[in-house]
Amino acid sequence: MIKYSIKTMFESLFYEPNENSEVIDEILNGWEFEILDNSIKNFYLIKTFYGYIGYLKKEVSIKINLDFEKYEKIITLKNFTDLNYEPKIKSTVLKTLIKGSILYYKGKINSYYCQVITCDGKIGFVRLNSIKRHFITCSRLDLNFLDKKTEYSTREKILNTAKSYLSCQYRWGGKTPLGIDCSGLVFMSYFINGIIIERDTISTSDETKTNYEELKTSDIIYLNNHVVMYIDNEKYIHSCFENNGVFMNSFLKNSSLYNEKLENKIIWCRKIL
Repeated sequence: MIKYSIKTMFESLFYEPNENSEVIDEILNGWEFEILDNSIKNFYLIKTFYGYIGYLKKEVSIKINLDFEKYEKIITLKNFTDLNYEPKIKSTVLKTLIKGSILYYKGKINSYYCQVITCDGKIGFVRLNSIKRHFITCSRLDLNFLDKKTEYSTREKILNTAKSYLSCQYRWGGKTPLGIDCSGLVFMSYFINGIIIERDTISTSDETKTNYEELKTSDIIYLNNHVVMYIDNEKYIHSCFENNGVFMNSFLKNSSLYNEKLENKIIWCRKIL
């Protein structure tokens, strides 16, 4: 099967094949997609690896070399990660990648750098503390095997990933530290930890629903046209248009983090783990 990605840092997906159309999503360097329709001038209709469909500019897409499949996939963790020409601090920067990008691992060079390949075939070096190795994704249905200790640590990692976006500005359809929306924050927090959920984080499956009183760290709360991630003690983290960014708030009226605009707007709660 032919796989495609983008050669830029990240790109917008549009609702219609028009750059002035609504942006409905973003995809990052190294993320795979399939082309559903290539007959449209200047745009492909694509389907992302997580099932989202939208229009992408043709000029930014590239075909992924199938030989890359023999390499281990890794994911970038820093807001920005430089791909260097040489494994040293004064090296020329070939490319800069954004948090959540996918690379192919060739090997450790020294205690600071490893050699990688980008989806468009560039070979270079990145800092070891900028990436996570052995990146394998799974769906929610694959998580039933988790024991309590692993579940707890996974929930904490997901929450910490969400917190790493604190102070990022709000951007409709966004998924990066340059701007992220409410469902993008939840999606990226799970994805960076190897769990794929829906882009809009909405599911009609009864098996994912839970009661508010039973919420645990990293569970999802769906409100009226908004999604937040539960922390604990009625606190939550979210990307909010009104505050123009990622913040932590509380449902408790006596809390300094209380957000009255979300009072009594909970529709239902969802567990992933």
